Amino acid sequence: MVHTFGTNSDNKWYIQNPQEGNKYLLVFINIVNRGDTRVWYPKSSSIVVHYNNQLYNPDPLHYIPEISGGNTEATPLEIGEVQYRHNLFNTEYVQDYGLSHGTKSDFVYPGESNAIDGYLIYEVPESLTLDKTYVDIVFNGQDRAVWKVG
Repeated sequence: MVHTFGTNSDNKWYIQNPQEGNKYLLVFINIVNRGDTRVWYPKSSSIVVHYNNQLYNPDPLHYIPEISGGNTEATPLEIGEVQYRHNLFNTEYVQDYGLSHGTKSDFVYPGESNAIDGYLIYEVPESLTLDKTYVDIVFNGQDRAVWKVG
């Protein structure tokens, strides 16, 4: 898969291909705080993909953009192929993981509407199969959760 970036300063689209022999894996993360106080949410660097005894970190070429209006450098904002997701009653814009409704946040506040969600991009071998792939999230440096992808 190729990913296509939109930018926040020059309003153009750019195409990025993975290295030969690789492909992109997009992982959608949704963190909802079901408690009653704000909590730190796991940063993207704490979310790794395991496949075939190797660890993969999020693609360093795609990063959360600067939100400030004074940014003059072109930075990725969206991926055309996964720009929207459908909810029960509407279509919602999909953002990079770590943004909440266009705002970068340090905490996730209680309630479904305050969820921190979005995608992370991993460059992985073309041979990767979902049935042998795991996503590992470390919470607060101690607790962890591991999900089998396929």
